[in-house]
Amino acid sequence: MSVKIGASVSVTTGHHYTHSIHSNKYGHLQYGSWGYKLTWKKYRSAGGSGCGSVELGHGTATLPTSETGWKYWETAS
Repeated sequence: MSVKIGASVSVTTGHHYTHSIHSNKYGHLQYGSWGYKLTWKKYRSAGGSGCGSVELGHGTATLPTSETGWKYWETAS
């Protein structure tokens, strides 16, 4: 974690972005705050004389951030 994680973001107008689009493709563009994606797992000791563990659960989360930027991708349709 870091101090970049924040509670709110404001976006202003006046941005300019250019990108070449490959032939027979559609270009998509979004501007915003994307956050930080993380994954987690929780374990407990398996017990006994072995050193194993048992997974109790897992998941993903996206944490908000104060950083903003462009997100570009292409699709066939």
